[in-house]
Amino acid sequence: MKTNACTALRISAVVVGIALASAPATSSQDCISQVIATSGSGSGNSLLDPWSVAVDALGNTYVTGASTHNAFKIAVGGAVSQIIDASGDGLFGLNTPVAILADAAQNVYVAGFGSNSVFRITATGVISRILASNGDGAGNALLFPSALAVDAAGTLHVAGSGSDNVFRITAPGELSQTVELVLAASGDGAGNPLDRPAALAVDAVGNLYVAGGASDNVFQVTPAGTVTAILDATGDGLGHALDGPEGVAVDGSGTVFVTGAQSDNLFRISAPAQPGQVVREILNDSGDGLGNVFLSPVGIDIDAAGTVFVAASQSHNAFEIRDPGLLSQSVRELIDSSGDGLGHPLTGCRGIAADGLGGVHVAGRSSNNAFRIASGPAAATFRNGLGLNPAVFSEVTPALIGQNWNCQVDLAPSGAVASVVAFTLGGPLNSGLVLAGLVQGELLVLPPLIRPISAELTGQHAILLPPSCSYVGRPYSVQAALFTPGSLQLTNALDLVIGTF
Repeated sequence: MKTNACTALRISAVVVGIALASAPATSSQDCISQVIATSGSGSGNSLLDPWSVAVDALGNTYVTGASTHNAFKIAVGGAVSQIIDASGDGLFGLNTPVAILADAAQNVYVAGFGSNSVFRITATGVISRILASNGDGAGNALLFPSALAVDAAGTLHVAGSGSDNVFRITAPGELSQTVELVLAASGDGAGNPLDRPAALAVDAVGNLYVAGGASDNVFQVTPAGTVTAILDATGDGLGHALDGPEGVAVDGSGTVFVTGAQSDNLFRISAPAQPGQVVREILNDSGDGLGNVFLSPVGIDIDAAGTVFVAASQSHNAFEIRDPGLLSQSVRELIDSSGDGLGHPLTGCRGIAADGLGGVHVAGRSSNNAFRIASGPAAATFRNGLGLNPAVFSEVTPALIGQNWNCQVDLAPSGAVASVVAFTLGGPLNSGLVLAGLVQGELLVLPPLIRPISAELTGQHAILLPPSCSYVGRPYSVQAALFTPGSLQLTNALDLVIGTF
């Protein structure tokens, strides 16, 4: 059973000074919280069979409900809202959404497996169907879309698992949108067919990678249209076969990773489609070798540091693989069937996504929920405004969950203590404490937590965070302000990252 490090988070602060401090790392401990459950948004919009999960650049999470024919957004602060339902765009319905992603412009794309369609939801909530069963309109149909991928330019790729093909959509949802077929059932045309494409990924230079779930292979499609089979059923050729690839991901160096859902393994392909290509099995059904097995791996994602995250559907767990394929590789189970350890289990996990802020999101198809697993160091940066300019900053303890964090600032040239800041993050009593010195004024907490300015000049203010690990690893800013007749003077500010070690 995984230990849940998160109880309730409470931040209380008054801020002065300018300095930089990074909390020293001690032992890593994961903080696991359920971010959405069967109740969905809690407004009668339930979540059943969450098949896919995604995150955007701001750290918001998106989850599809395949059996409830809808999708939800979980904001950084934990608020849940339904962003599309079975009515689709109001003209064309959505049925069995199994894939979701967000692009750099905060557009969200949802693939309806049962409706043979793809929808775009803009950052302002405008919904439109951008692809239908007629595919490219030139005789190449789209049937049972199962996977999506977007490149750095915003070009969208869609896999049709029933039509055994992949489409490229340039300027998706815009008047200038174009749709073209980039891969068909013939595969590379050299005897390696494509059957039931199940996963897509795009690298930094625009190469597309396609996993054939029933043809037991993976293809690379270059921007120029060259198709090459880079992996087949023989796997690494050393007796480790590939069977039922359901997940594919590519890191910043172009190294490709593939999950074998039926062969219970994970492959690493370096220099894909190049003369020096090397294929290695880097994880098998033994999992971490500590009794945590790795069965039916499906979803896969990679963060900016190259750490690989994989969700295993039949063993009801997810793993983190650092330095994948290298001698220094380490494998760690992030979450198991106990979920958060608070009575919210995880079963049938499939979708997984890293948010780039130290968090990993996993959806449980059978448990009808999703979790965020987070760990990382705390950090605090003080920024001087128009107020006091300290010469010395001292930190007593780091800003960690379940611990007090406090600091004090000495004024130059007198050396007198200007004020003291104290944070309490969780802990047995879940209580907060503020010790204020000379600074007075309301605290302004930038999104997603905002407190309006008031005329109250107590110098002590508390901010309560819900009992969720969704705050771990995310940056927050706190601004102190002084009121004078007819004006507001910003004094000093704190940038805080909540950590677990």
